[in-house]
Amino acid sequence: MNSASTIGLWALMLGLGAFCFAVGYMMARKRYKRRFTADLKKFKSSINTRQQSADPVVERYRSKEVVVTAPSTQAKPREEVAAKARTSYLNYTRQKPQLDFSRIGESSAARKQDLTLIRGIGPYIEQRLNEIGIYDYEQISRLSVQDIRVLTDLIDFFPGRIEEDNWMAQATTLK
Repeated sequence: MNSASTIGLWALMLGLGAFCFAVGYMMARKRYKRRFTADLKKFKSSINTRQQSADPVVERYRSKEVVVTAPSTQAKPREEVAAKARTSYLNYTRQKPQLDFSRIGESSAARKQDLTLIRGIGPYIEQRLNEIGIYDYEQISRLSVQDIRVLTDLIDFFPGRIEEDNWMAQATTLK
């Protein structure tokens, strides 16, 4: 065979392939269009049927008495909340830093104030502060940047959270 007849044969095969592809595409398109139209009709009829049959169902459930109880809004004791929040978190530092109580002041459990009035301090954090020796607003209002870093490490609190909630200004207001 020569190259002209080979090229002609390839062109014929390519043309025949393109024709077969076009015919198959058109037939599939027509088939899916018919199937889509049939599915659309079924869907529309099922919507009408559902709307008509929904009324007895609704009426059946309306006739039943439904009792809904509200969740308990009774406050739990602080000790219970703090105990639930306490985890077995381990701090792997060798030495825990110490707060400078000579600067922020000493206090006792007898002078304890409600630290949970400060936004950002819950029952668990209040308990941790009390364990460290912080009991009143005066001590919190005197915290410095270094004290905040030490305190954050001691109570295992989120870094930067004390500054963000601005405990010192809130404590000064509450004094």
